[in-house]
Amino acid sequence: MERLKIYMFDTTTFFYIGEDGAYPDPMDPNNYLIPSNGTATPPPKVDKDQVAYYDPIAQGWGVKAKPKQTTLLTSQSSQLSLQEQAKQILSTNDFRWSNPIKWNSYTDEERQKLTNFYQQLVDVVNGKSKTIPILNF
Repeated sequence: MERLKIYMFDTTTFFYIGEDGAYPDPMDPNNYLIPSNGTATPPPKVDKDQVAYYDPIAQGWGVKAKPKQTTLLTSQSSQLSLQEQAKQILSTNDFRWSNPIKWNSYTDEERQKLTNFYQQLVDVVNGKSKTIPILNF
């Protein structure tokens, strides 16, 4: 069964995240089953300070400046509450656990670390913990 090369993008940021393969539709072998966060159109080449993103309305790729990393503060002087910080970390790391391509690239140990990290963040959001976890790997 020959697979069609597809290009995946994050469901939140729409940033390009990698390649995968789509299988033919068993009901119609002339069509392929492409997930909603994938396309058969390759992304454009980008410079190191840029990122490719998919525009679902225009149904095509675009290029924009790579977002700057932000450091979240956990001190009481922080402008964001711990719950808001945890929500922000969850949303910016969503690609790590919602993307099957990325998830399958991790070892069992890394998956367990991610699962624990995710649960600790959820505990902060739900008020069960007052410590922002740190993911090391």
